[in-house]
Parts: sequence; C-alpha cells; structure tokens
Amino acid sequence: MRTKLKFIILLLISILGLRGVAKAQLYHVKGEKGANIGIGLNKNGLNPMISYQKMFQKNMKYSIGSDLYFSNVGVTKDRKFFVDGKYYYTIFDIKQKVFFEGMVGIGLGVESMKDEVSNEKNTSFCIKEEVGMNVEYYVIEKFSINLVVKQVLFQLNRNGNGIFSLGLGTTIKF
Repeated sequence: MRTKLKFIILLLISILGLRGVAKAQLYHVKGEKGANIGIGLNKNGLNPMISYQKMFQKNMKYSIGSDLYFSNVGVTKDRKFFVDGKYYYTIFDIKQKVFFEGMVGIGLGVESMKDEVSNEKNTSFCIKEEVGMNVEYYVIEKFSINLVVKQVLFQLNRNGNGIFSLGLGTTIKF
C-alpha cells in the first residue's frame, strides 16, 4: 500500500514537472527574427514605423527599418522619411516575459516642408540620431507588445532640432 502511494505521488510530481518544462519558453534567443510595426506620438504629430529585427546575442539585437514623421507647426506641414538602423541592449528582464532595453539608432532621410499660405515647398536631405528605451512584453512566444520612449535629434534639416516621442507597437517573431 505504501509503495503504491509513493509511486502515485512520484508519478504526479513527474507529470507536474514535465508540464512545467513543456510550458517553459525562451523569448530572447540568438538568431530569433521578427517584424515590428508601431506608431509614435510627439508634440506636433505622428510617427509610424516598421522594421525587421534580429537577435545576434541573448541580450543584443539590431533592427533595420523606416520611420516617418508627420507634423504640423503653425501653417507648415513637415514630413520626414528615414531609413535607419537601431541597436538594442537588454538591461534587465522580469521573469523572461518583460524586457527593458536601451536603444540607440541612426538614420538617413528626406524632409519635405510645405507652407500652407504661400504653397512653397522645400525638400532637403537630413540625418537623425535617436536614443531611448524599449519595454517589450511577450503575450505569447511569437508575439510581443512594445512601448518605446525616445529622443530623436535631426541634423541638416530645416524645421526643428529634435523631438520626444512615445510609441506603441507589436512584434511578430518568425
């Protein structure tokens, strides 16, 4: 009787242990790839973004993508389009589910400005530099929600030196 009880208890512990192992998932793994899409808000407009991401170490990833900046300042409509690269470093995580990442990036782009009163248009080349924080929460293994807080500095442009942006996005891993 005691032997059967011990066997049943060991069997239950084994089943529960295997169930826990089956649920364990790895989120930040070398070689993991994904697509990110999001939208940011800044003082004067919107900032849609799309990118390809790849983990090249457990706590480091890069992304290549594009950002758009739409803003209206007075009677001037300002549009910026950038192709950029970003580098992320995982500072810490909470239970392998929420990741806090520092981010730096640089991009090349074009700025287009239009004065609504005189209909005068100006187009110029510009460079952007950005630094910020990305908080990534994994809903499931292949899908995460991202909160991005960043400061963007523009060089060689005609309208403003920089903006602060708060964004929300999703990443789908493949």
